[in-house]
Amino acid sequence: MDPIFVVSLALYTGGALGVAIWSLSIRGARAAQRASRQAGLALPDEPLRSSLVRRLLHALRWSCCASAVGALLGVATCLIAVSSGAPLPESNGIVWLAFAGFMLGGSVGAVLAVLTAQAPDATGRPRIARAARRELSDYLDPFELNGARVSAVLGALIAATTLMWPSTFAGLPPTVTILLATTGLVAWAILELGGRYVVLARPRIAESEAELAWDDAFRTADLRRLVTAVLMSSCYAVIFGGLPLLYEFASAVLSQTAMMVAANVSFYVFVALASVILVIALRRDPEHHYLRRLWPHLAAQNTAAAANARVAAAQAAANASAAAAHGEKGSR
Repeated sequence: MDPIFVVSLALYTGGALGVAIWSLSIRGARAAQRASRQAGLALPDEPLRSSLVRRLLHALRWSCCASAVGALLGVATCLIAVSSGAPLPESNGIVWLAFAGFMLGGSVGAVLAVLTAQAPDATGRPRIARAARRELSDYLDPFELNGARVSAVLGALIAATTLMWPSTFAGLPPTVTILLATTGLVAWAILELGGRYVVLARPRIAESEAELAWDDAFRTADLRRLVTAVLMSSCYAVIFGGLPLLYEFASAVLSQTAMMVAANVSFYVFVALASVILVIALRRDPEHHYLRRLWPHLAAQNTAAAANARVAAAQAAANASAAAAHGEKGSR
């Protein structure tokens, strides 16, 4: 076997096992603090806090362990395919099967976490629920949700074009694009179906507004695990399949010199586009989209608290600077 191929499989295996071990060893208090920062919600008092920690660890461990199982199945499939002498366009390209298994495993694990979660005991408990039915767009930022849908379709179109117009540019076999595009489509189906009929259909039983808000936070976290699998798999398919197609098209209509110029310009355009997407994603703060949509008063409180923290930090820095300047003046 190619040493690079073996090292790649070893890295995938180590990474998958590391993720599973981390999820099994993380402490509840640390996981709760991490979830509080991501959700933008303060941790409630007992006994609700313990209930939330158990629910958080249950979802985290199912998702991470299923990701690891998917990656290991992908690695095993890679080894079987290569050792059996199956005709492969390029052995190293098949290592992406482990990545595809990791992403799909995480999606399946997120859905299974909801299905296997212990239903809360509603006996004698008051129900606090929402009158209106909630949709994916209430929990997922349109930038993520629509981006996942567009990237999945675009990845499938590029994979289909690659089948009809194969290219070996930069040593990227068409099987990689097809594999990742297929993973993106399956993950998209899990998002649309599992998200609606499993995550959003989960019973909602709460005794307080805080518990209801945290329930929405967990739904958001589950759905964002699903949408991440679509985005990552499909975007890789678009990149790995789109570049060879662009090369084939450009080489047919441009001279060698023009190709070099186009390649350099395309690289900088790609970097600029990726930077713009990153900035937009950070500014939109998709993790807290559900707060702005479903809990606007909590979102306003968080915004005010963040502004106050920035003012306090600036004031502290100014006081420290003034004290240092005063001390330096006194020493003279």
